[in-house]
Amino acid sequence: MRDTQSGLCALAASRAKRLFLALFVSLLFLAIPSPSRAEQALSLKATVGLDGYARLGAWAPVTVLLENNGREVDGDLVASLSTRSRPQETATRRTIRLPAGARQRHHLFVHVDDPVQRVFVRFRDVAAEASVRIFSEHDRVLLAVSEDRSALSFVQGTPVGPPSTSQHGAVDDQRVACVAHTDAVGLPPVSLAYSSVDVVALGTTPVRALSVEQWEALLEWVADGGTLVISGGSDVARLRDPFWKDLLPVANPVPRTPSSLSALEAQFGGTMPPGPAVVAAGQPVPGARVWISQGDVPLIVSRLQGNGTILFLAFDDSQAPVRGWAGQTALWQEILGGRTAPRIALTGQAGCLPIQRPGLFIELANTVATNPSMDLPDAQLIGLFFLAYLLCLVPINYRVLRYHNRLEYAWATTPAIALFFCGVAYLLTVSAKGSVARLYRLDVVESQAGSHTATGMAYLGLFSPVRARYTLKAPGTVGLAEAKAWANIWERPLLPVSLTLGNETQLEEIAMHMNSTCIFTCPIRQELGGAVTAKLHLEANGLGGTIENGTRCHLEGGVLFWGQVAQKVGAIASGGQTMLVPSARWIPPLPPSHLSAEKRILDTALSSIRQELDRDAFGPTPILIAWGDPAGVPIEITRRRAAETRVTLYVFRLSLPNARGGGLTIPAGMIPSYVQKRTSNVRPLPDGKIEIPPSGYIVKHFSLPDTGNRISEITFKPAGAWITTPGRLEISVFDSRAKRWVELPRDGDLYRVPRPEQAVYGPRNLLEARVSVDGGEYRMDDLGLSVRLR
Repeated sequence: MRDTQSGLCALAASRAKRLFLALFVSLLFLAIPSPSRAEQALSLKATVGLDGYARLGAWAPVTVLLENNGREVDGDLVASLSTRSRPQETATRRTIRLPAGARQRHHLFVHVDDPVQRVFVRFRDVAAEASVRIFSEHDRVLLAVSEDRSALSFVQGTPVGPPSTSQHGAVDDQRVACVAHTDAVGLPPVSLAYSSVDVVALGTTPVRALSVEQWEALLEWVADGGTLVISGGSDVARLRDPFWKDLLPVANPVPRTPSSLSALEAQFGGTMPPGPAVVAAGQPVPGARVWISQGDVPLIVSRLQGNGTILFLAFDDSQAPVRGWAGQTALWQEILGGRTAPRIALTGQAGCLPIQRPGLFIELANTVATNPSMDLPDAQLIGLFFLAYLLCLVPINYRVLRYHNRLEYAWATTPAIALFFCGVAYLLTVSAKGSVARLYRLDVVESQAGSHTATGMAYLGLFSPVRARYTLKAPGTVGLAEAKAWANIWERPLLPVSLTLGNETQLEEIAMHMNSTCIFTCPIRQELGGAVTAKLHLEANGLGGTIENGTRCHLEGGVLFWGQVAQKVGAIASGGQTMLVPSARWIPPLPPSHLSAEKRILDTALSSIRQELDRDAFGPTPILIAWGDPAGVPIEITRRRAAETRVTLYVFRLSLPNARGGGLTIPAGMIPSYVQKRTSNVRPLPDGKIEIPPSGYIVKHFSLPDTGNRISEITFKPAGAWITTPGRLEISVFDSRAKRWVELPRDGDLYRVPRPEQAVYGPRNLLEARVSVDGGEYRMDDLGLSVRLR
């Protein structure tokens, strides 16, 4: 009986154990967190770049579509990436609120400083991964705005523009066109999103299809230097919207049906399919430039808008007969090739490695990084300090102890004196180094001739006297990023930072070591409220005339560069003018020694820009580089004390000078050129020189200034030497009217173009020259081109 009772008790205990174990497992399962209903109802889609494209060295937009089928949620929308430059995660975040049933589109940004292929996006517990196609910083990007995903796809991969802008003609990789597609809804409402784009083809998109924010972003991008292409066609009512009044390069467009568009065929080749073409014919506004006309109907007209261009096509390129025209490829190659002058403020911004020569971008970035991190005390003070230490340590210490008959205390007084002077030395070091961070800022902004807008780059050097974390803050959405500078590009990877967007941009979690410096950059824009204009004339020893400051900025001084001329320019108040003194030469300053940080940054930046002007052809127009009132958005350090040193350089392009008592000659080396074609046996050398063997040749393109009909003489002067037995050097130019090469007669060392008006053609004032060799091998150092104007 007892055995039966004990068995029943054991069975009951076993069942209780199993029941307890099952209950424990159930509770453990319930304790595991599971996505809430709200988060299960969230969906997220992300794309990086414009149509998946992003330019190396630029800011790429991350477009996120969020849909909420549950209750209202809020949180941080985060886009992160990890690259070779930043092994740890770098994140961009924006705090958002997503109401119930809402569908929202948000834009984040990532800085593409490495060929990263993937970006990770997350909101709460929902995540997505997006891929991106990286293209070279030298390629040209066309953004086609259309419902048709195949619009302008024939331009994809075609060569556009010069492979190199070196005045020596060094051959580089050929630039190609990349075509991205979007509809009107997909256009980002922030101008920073277009930093990878060169041309936006808006086509026949109506004004009302874009929001106010989208238009503001597009026009800001144009003011920064972009090209906006607008098509005409039969829908003329669309162009009469009041919005276009101050933007279109033509006024009062009306529909016209010309008998043919043969002018397009003559310029760009190809045969136009038969059929009528309705165009929007208007009168060019003052300052507009007509590229091509069909009789009295302007077909392609452009005007400057800020530092960019608005280009108007009177025809609709998406409709017949232009749609089936083979010459469209050449037309878009011309548009993408561009006519914009090289940008001093952005030269060498991306893709420059230490094994190559540093670009101006890196040199200017190092300008704010190489400032002394401390104010050293005077040498006299240091000498007195050591003398006082030695006197106190030995003779004074000995005499005091001997006077009190306590020489046995020397074991204590000697280290005490040493500790005292160590404390004094520490205090001197702190006072020299400072206890606050230092922010050195250099703004370089550039304005084209007649423009009321200046755009460029802010370079910031942040010096930390202690080990700390910093946050940089700027209003609005701006592109704050750490720069790869020449001095420290290989010392360490870029910092993993957090970029927070909203009503202001914050670059957070900048971890710095004691006595370290980090460099940051930020694109900036400044509305000048007017333009700087000049009435210049050429004199025997320099440039004379006046420069008038129509901007809101007070210019404290400047330097006028034109070829080898570098003249000092005095201060110009807002609304005032200054008279040039031809003999007032500017001499590059010697390496700075005991200059203030502001003066040191200014002198170093001016010397770097002068070297860049000597290295590359920046066109024949005079360039005024002046310094004055601050430009761009304020950028500050939050929650820490910081001292700021700020220098602003303005780069103004001026009109060509006139010559007194005769024509004006634009010297050789001032006209941009590049090698467009060469035979396979031609050998380009690393220093820009070219070896041309027998039967070999090169074709160089020269982009002449827009001078109307003022060109009266064009002269070539080759520089080089024969490697073998001297042969015959031939120079020919392409006759745009006869469509053939014309060999130039030789006059000593010069080759003169007999009919300059027939050698210069196209919207870019292009001049093609062919250099060939017969009977020897020739090393060409340079092909100088000088132009004389009436």
